[in-house]
Amino acid sequence: MRTQIYLRLILMSLFLTTIVSSQTVTVTARGGNWNDVNTWTPRQIPNANTDVVIASDTVGLAWGGTFECKNLTINAGAALVGYATLKIGGNITNNGAFSANRLGESPMPDIKGNIINNGVWNCYYVYLTGTADQLISQSAGTSFQGTNFFNTDTLGIIKAGTDLTFKTSTSFEAQGTWSTLDMQGHNITVDGINRPTLSYLNLGLLWDVVIINPGTINVINNGDLHFLTCKGNPTLTGQVLLSGNMTFEGTVTLQGTLGRGGASNFIRFNNIINNGTISPDVSIEVSGD
Repeated sequence: MRTQIYLRLILMSLFLTTIVSSQTVTVTARGGNWNDVNTWTPRQIPNANTDVVIASDTVGLAWGGTFECKNLTINAGAALVGYATLKIGGNITNNGAFSANRLGESPMPDIKGNIINNGVWNCYYVYLTGTADQLISQSAGTSFQGTNFFNTDTLGIIKAGTDLTFKTSTSFEAQGTWSTLDMQGHNITVDGINRPTLSYLNLGLLWDVVIINPGTINVINNGDLHFLTCKGNPTLTGQVLLSGNMTFEGTVTLQGTLGRGGASNFIRFNNIINNGTISPDVSIEVSGD
């Protein structure tokens, strides 16, 4: 009889342990280092099953380390900084700052879910590792600055949930080739933030990407479209600088100025409706297919 009772207690204990270990615990940061238990309430370092909320102040990632969580929320006025790998098993919502520290070193997130940016986003490398389509969204007045997106899976593509603004150099790559960005009818703004004209210093560019279903592509402040393919019927506005190999497979309506950016190999349009200005230094081919 006692043996049966002990056996039941042991089984119950194992059952409860399994439940606890599979639960998601939300921890809220007061500021400090990610790998310090005193940073978090309750006092535990986040793991792959932990939803993390950075409520206030700044949380730092130790240089060169690897950290993880499930879903990540950065509140307005809070920041997550540091040069380290952060594996996010779910979604990230940034209402504060997800950016470089004072030394210019930025986090390298590995994200399996979606991205919502309502704040400052300045991460040089972002790895999108989900096994389905991943959504990128941002609120008006915000941007992704200096970000290179790497789509590491072949099962899904990157989709825009809102209009998107990219400042300085932005690329989309996928295992040695260009990644696909489905704008789903949303607009793109490429802001070069007044880089030097004809600069080759990896500034002000949207490059290495296949863009499908865009609305308007607006290029401002010496921004540059560089080595990309566009599938759809976009409207080009602003001062659109083109460089590298460019292919526009649909019908493009030009409402701004089309100019030469850096080195140009070929710039090919299927059809173009010119309601703007094409600079004499731009050599284009129109196939009319």
